[in-house]
Amino acid sequence: MAPAGTEPTPSVAITGTPAPTAKPGPDEPFAYVARYEPECEVLLGQVPALPQLRNLSCEAATIRMALAGRGIEASEEEILERMGQSDDPRQGFRGNVDGDGHGESLADYGVYAEVVERVLETFDVPAEAVYGMSDWQLRQAVRGGAAVIVWVTGRENPRIVEEQGYRLVEEEHVYVVVGLLRDGRLLVHDPWGARADSGRAGTFPVWAIQQWVLFDRQAVVVPLD
Repeated sequence: MAPAGTEPTPSVAITGTPAPTAKPGPDEPFAYVARYEPECEVLLGQVPALPQLRNLSCEAATIRMALAGRGIEASEEEILERMGQSDDPRQGFRGNVDGDGHGESLADYGVYAEVVERVLETFDVPAEAVYGMSDWQLRQAVRGGAAVIVWVTGRENPRIVEEQGYRLVEEEHVYVVVGLLRDGRLLVHDPWGARADSGRAGTFPVWAIQQWVLFDRQAVVVPLD
């Protein structure tokens, strides 16, 4: 998602992540990945860093990345259409994709792992929605050649809205884990950071997935071969 306010800023703050000195152009979606190759134990270099085009379309952008990693092109609009609509983000897109995502009830939000899995499968791409994924399982999936979409928030103390059977978390966002650095960090693509107007890198290393536990450590595992 995108944060509140009129100036675009990353929806998830990553302490210590420098802004890029130069943004790759729209025809260079793999440029972020290549710079980390010498540092990586595992690198899924076929997955490009693609920007989200709408305020709350981060999940659609990560689906595009995973599809591109398998050689499939799809537009963000096509993916959003396949998500459908629902107040329950496990069933469809919650709210307005152009909303600010900061309302009291978090009415404009996004989707969860079940929907991402279902949309990928409509493209005949195998995908597995997982809850309670451990750090070891995450790393093993990447070592096995799978991109992993994970749910995060950069808020230190985000507002939580409990609904029947599911939880909403302020500034819900997603990354795609595309590599493992030799020092133990994870390499992630951030669909907001990949935007030319974000002021941040589209790919960067993190030691851990921020606030992942608030989303029940949900993920979608997408094999790339």
